[in-house]
Amino acid sequence: MKEETLFRAICSITDCMRTVYVRGLCNMHYLRLRRLGPLPPLPPRPSVSDRFWANVQQTTGCWPWTGATSRGYGKILDHGQMKSVHRVSWELTYGSIPDGLGVLHRCDNPPCVRPEHLFLGTATDNNRDRDVKGRNGFSRKTHCPQGHPYDGNNLYLWRGGRKCRECWRVRNRARLVLRRCVISTATALLAEVQKAVH
Repeated sequence: MKEETLFRAICSITDCMRTVYVRGLCNMHYLRLRRLGPLPPLPPRPSVSDRFWANVQQTTGCWPWTGATSRGYGKILDHGQMKSVHRVSWELTYGSIPDGLGVLHRCDNPPCVRPEHLFLGTATDNNRDRDVKGRNGFSRKTHCPQGHPYDGNNLYLWRGGRKCRECWRVRNRARLVLRRCVISTATALLAEVQKAVH
């Protein structure tokens, strides 16, 4: 039985995290070596800290991230892994983030990386913070998509959400009509088939 290895060898090229293919190189760097011959050594890449601070605009309020973003949150590449910059900001300032906790914004500004505007919390803490600050879009809605009000007898709660009773009635009526139509059509077809057979 072949013994399993507890680690995987990575490419010997600086900052390349791919698995070794041959001669200490990943497939891409090995093919490049064969095609172009030995390459001169690359200059060392700036550290994550240097690249981070180069993309932070320090102002009196929030410190917006000016680098790459995804869905409003800043992103940075750290040893082959894409990380959120507000998490990197926390780690550079306060140290590692305990398991099960996330880095949350006090200022509700996703590109902000100012350490004083960040705090640790769970997903539940983040949802509670959102609700307390009135940023939950669903809680601000007063009418359903069809224009019926979410109040009085027209409102019912189902699986943690608000539902419109009038829309529920319309949907059920349509479902019942469709079912009757399908049953009557199927019955008529069955009667025609029986007549044709006899």
